[in-house]
Amino acid sequence: MISLETSAPASTMILGEHAVVQGHPALVAALTPRLRIHWQSRADDQLRIESALGNLTSRWHTLSVAQCPELKWVITALLSQRPALEHSGWTLSIDSDIDPTQGLGSSAALVAALVSGLAWLTRGPTDTESLFQTGLTLIHQLQGRGSGADLAASLSGGLVKFMPGTPPKIERVSAPLALTLAYSGYKTPTAEVLEWVDAQWAALRPVQDGLYQQMGQATQAAFEALTQDRLDDFFRLVRHYQGLMHALGVSDARLSELVWDLQQRWPASKISGSGLGDCVLGIGLSKHAQTTGDPVWPLSEQGVQIKPAENGELLP
Repeated sequence: MISLETSAPASTMILGEHAVVQGHPALVAALTPRLRIHWQSRADDQLRIESALGNLTSRWHTLSVAQCPELKWVITALLSQRPALEHSGWTLSIDSDIDPTQGLGSSAALVAALVSGLAWLTRGPTDTESLFQTGLTLIHQLQGRGSGADLAASLSGGLVKFMPGTPPKIERVSAPLALTLAYSGYKTPTAEVLEWVDAQWAALRPVQDGLYQQMGQATQAAFEALTQDRLDDFFRLVRHYQGLMHALGVSDARLSELVWDLQQRWPASKISGSGLGDCVLGIGLSKHAQTTGDPVWPLSEQGVQIKPAENGELLP
C-alpha cells in the first residue's frame, strides 16, 4: 500500500495583476495557510475523494468531471495520469486552512499539491520548473488562460519574482516585508474580471496595452528597489500600481475605501488579485505591523512539500 501527503501554501499577489497575463513580471508572496492532500492506495478499484468542496466515490472507467463539478481540478488531474495509476484504487483526503472565498490562491495551492503528488507517484520530475509546467497545463485546460504566478509562489514558497515565458523565470526574493489583508466581503472570479476588462476597453485597446506596459515597468522598478533596499521607492511604486488598477477600472468603491483605510496605517496598500472583490493588501515592515494592530500574514518560506509514508508514518 502507498501512503503520501502533499501540501502547498496560499499566496497573494504583491504586484503584477493583469499585466502578468500579458507577459509582464509579477511579485507574489506565499502565505502560511496550507492545503494538504493525503493520498492512500486501495486494495479495490474504487476512487474516493473527500473534501469540504464535495465528496465522490467512483471508478477509473467511469470517472468524469460531470460526476462532481466542484472537484474538477482533482478529477482532471487524476485523469491526466490514469494510465499510470489505474492499477489500483485511491483515496484522496483534502483539507485546507485557505479560505477559498478570499482570493488567496486556493486553486493554485490545490494544483501544486495535486501535480507534486502525481509526479511522485508516477516517478516523474518534481523540480519546481517541471511541476510548474504540468500545473500550468492543467490551469489552461480548465480556465482557458492564466499566468500561473500564484502557482509559482505555491511551488517555490517565500517572496517570488515571476516572469512568464517559455520557460518562465521563478526567482526567490529576500525582503523584510510585513503584510496585512482586508477582505472586501465578495469575490469575482478572475476569468470574469479579465473578460469584463477586455469588454470595457474594447474600443481603446492601445490605451489598455499602455496601462499594462506601465504596470510591467512599475513591477520591474519595484523589484529593483526592493533588492537594492530602497524601500521608500518600493512603497511609492506599490501605491502607483494601485493607481493603475484604478485606471483599469477594477478598484470599485468598496476596494478603494479599504485601500484608503489601510494607507492611513501602512506605507502602501493596493488591491491583491484581479479586483472587483477579493482582498486589499497593506504592505510595510515589521515595525509597522507592531503599531497598526492589524493582523499580520506571515510569509511561508516553505513551498510545496511531498511527504511519503513508511510503515504508516509520514517521513519528515
